[in-house]
Amino acid sequence: SLTSSENNLIQGNTFSEVGGGIELNNSPSNTITLNTINSRDGTGIDVDDSNANIITSNTQYGASTGISVSNSNQLTIDGNSFINNYKGIYLNGVAEISVTNNVFESNSSAYPNWWPTSDTAIQIDGGTGHTISSNTISGSSDAGIRVSADTVTIHDNMISDAGWGINIFATSSNSDAMPTNHII
Repeated sequence: SLTSSENNLIQGNTFSEVGGGIELNNSPSNTITLNTINSRDGTGIDVDDSNANIITSNTQYGASTGISVSNSNQLTIDGNSFINNYKGIYLNGVAEISVTNNVFESNSSAYPNWWPTSDTAIQIDGGTGHTISSNTISGSSDAGIRVSADTVTIHDNMISDAGWGINIFATSSNSDAMPTNHII
């Protein structure tokens, strides 16, 4: 766990049967790369209040959420693998996040129906200015990509064996409004 720390490299670690893998809190400009995380139903990588981080080439198994990002801006999430997680990537209240070249396999309903989130590969709740491109998604029983945000570019993703390919719905800040400026 890093708190109020910047310009760190977290590389080449293996986390086995842990509750959670890596956590950044108020820690900008770090790189998390080439790690393997088997998080036993916890969160693989948790980023909160931490801008301009790069998360690349990690492999995550068995997490409730592979990567969770909240209250953070300008992150790059690229080239990661998510296998048998409930949710691959969850973005909440963030801006300018790039989610590219990731692989999601078998992110399906391992949790009970009352679990408060859905089994998706990529879910965005709020924020603006995101890019979701060139991801490969297979085996998400709810949605491959679920978006409730504005100004999101979604292109060149390959989605198969999902309840919904791409699910876009009203933003959380105004339930009557429809999302705008999506390029699909």
